[in-house]
Amino acid sequence: MNFSKYFVALNLFLFSTAGLAGQVHFKNDSDFLASVANANANQSRVVKGDLTGDGRSDFAILLVIGEDLSDRTQKLVVLVQNTDGLYSVAASSATTPLVGMGCCWVEWLEIKRGSVFIQNNAKTACNIEAATHQFKLHRGTWRLIGLKIVYYEHCAEPQVTTTRDFNLLTGNAVYTSETEGKKPEVRVEKGRSTFYFLGDYDFYNGFGAPNN
Repeated sequence: MNFSKYFVALNLFLFSTAGLAGQVHFKNDSDFLASVANANANQSRVVKGDLTGDGRSDFAILLVIGEDLSDRTQKLVVLVQNTDGLYSVAASSATTPLVGMGCCWVEWLEIKRGSVFIQNNAKTACNIEAATHQFKLHRGTWRLIGLKIVYYEHCAEPQVTTTRDFNLLTGNAVYTSETEGKKPEVRVEKGRSTFYFLGDYDFYNGFGAPNN
């Protein structure tokens, strides 16, 4: 066993779950939300599905804290079901301010193919960017394995859409540029695997994207 990697992963887990409820086990998602101080259950989102491959249902929660819109924060939390049927926190993201619908917001949250998918949108008067991050328990670590960023220029004539689709496990990326009425231009680039952890996720659209 590589003990250095083990302790790094353990420290990331402890850091990412700091500040959550002191309670260790929960009956369900509602029990978890009730245990978090100032949790906004109405604004929080919960999705259910198997994230560990054991056939048991787990939860991904967009945890919103605070009632006043100007003071609200958000955090992505993963609850996994144990053999006794209770749930525990397996991972959680950084806590960030909730900006709101005027600029940036979480469009949807979903569990499929054993992964957590979360889409964040950011917009201006003429452009909108949608970023979908895919997190998965991979070799014992909750990490980012996929990222797709779609950029729409809807005020342009003709309209232009560009897509960047990254596989962080292989390092490969597919770049697509599509101008309305024309055939899409596709470019594939090979790279190296990169590591971004769920515990560091800050809801930024570019989280995990290469610098180039």
